[in-house]
Amino acid sequence: MQVKLQIKEIKQDLRQTNMGHIANAF
Repeated sequence: MQVKLQIKEIKQDLRQTNMGHIANAF
């Protein structure tokens, strides 16, 4: 269960950083 939570958090972090990179590109 805890591993799934960690993966979920990592995916959210990746998504947020990706959004940040896209925002910086414009």
